[in-house]
Formats: sequence, C-alpha cells, structure tokens
Amino acid sequence: MDCKAHRKERRLEIKSLYLEKQSFDDDMVISAFVAVIKAFSEFQQCDSVMLTFVVPESFAPLLRNLFVQMDLC
Repeated sequence: MDCKAHRKERRLEIKSLYLEKQSFDDDMVISAFVAVIKAFSEFQQCDSVMLTFVVPESFAPLLRNLFVQMDLC
C-alpha cells in the first residue's frame, strides 16, 4: 500500500493497494483492512479516505462501499 495524508484537506489518499492472490477469507481481510484504515485516518487527523488504485480491481467497489458505510468518504 502507498498512501498519503493530505492534511490541509483532512483526507487520506490510498494511492495504490495491491492484494496478492492468497487463499484467505476476502470478507474478513477486507473488513479488517477497513477497520485499520479508519483508525489510521483518525491518527493522521483525516476525515475522509480516497481510494485511487487497487489490484485486483474487483475489490475497489467493495472497499469504496465500506468506506462510505463507515462514514470515511
């Protein structure tokens, strides 16, 4: 993951996120990732999270929806 805190805008940008193919429970990993991003964005004093690029792309809509549900967008 490559991220940047845009502190003036109070926004955390996830510039790129790469999830390697592994045999893991997608829902569990994604839920844990979003929870950690929420805590990290609060630590960085950011009110929102923006996801720019993710591999595999199929995870992008799921992550963005979870960010919205957690009031991070």
